[in-house]
Amino acid sequence: MKLGEFELNKIYCMDCLEGLKKIPDNSVDLVVTSPPYNKGSADRKIGKTDSWKKANIGYGDFKDNLPERKYQEWQKNVLKECIRVLKPSGSIFYNHKPRIINHTIISPFEWLSKFLIKQRIVWLRNGSPTLEPIRFMPNTEDIFWIIKERKTPKFTGSAFNYGEVWKINVKSEKEHPAPFPIELPRRCIKSCTNERDIVLDPFIGSGTTALASQQLNRNFIGFEINPEYCKIANKRLEQENINQFIR
Repeated sequence: MKLGEFELNKIYCMDCLEGLKKIPDNSVDLVVTSPPYNKGSADRKIGKTDSWKKANIGYGDFKDNLPERKYQEWQKNVLKECIRVLKPSGSIFYNHKPRIINHTIISPFEWLSKFLIKQRIVWLRNGSPTLEPIRFMPNTEDIFWIIKERKTPKFTGSAFNYGEVWKINVKSEKEHPAPFPIELPRRCIKSCTNERDIVLDPFIGSGTTALASQQLNRNFIGFEINPEYCKIANKRLEQENINQFIR
């Protein structure tokens, strides 16, 4: 199967905006993603130590340190493309968090205000990579459920029981600094798609959204700019294929 010029069920090593522009209008059932948070632009220091670097959280050659205005414009442009390729019955689950820059919170609502947010889900992570003991530990993130039109999108009624606070623990991995726990995309996929629907992740990282899609018999496509993460993601998918064959 193809999606525009792309083969489905593959991860493409390329810039997400470049890839999204090659996907036809109204062709994707679900978008599940978590972009880089532009954390490199913040000043996180304990004494003379940058606590973010101390935690060894980075994204390879991608510096994640755009000027704030450019970062927000970039995110809006990516979301506009996601809306364009989304079917009218589709949904976007966009994971982000308030960021603290110069002791002030910058909320994702600053660039999401023009989009149709159906609901805000609170992800209770029960952990945080933030090291500064100068505020209450931030241990939640937001998942914004964004829709294309002002009508009810495809939704599985049983997903109602998930509630709007998702208690999903994070699990650290050496190969990627900020992977999804697989339960997170699984909930999104099970809630708003049927088997063989198409799931897109424009910031697919180590491939967790693709892996969840594969396990649930959905088609997927993903973009990742870092070649090393693409290798990791493809290795995970290959291993899942082997496991399914064994089962």
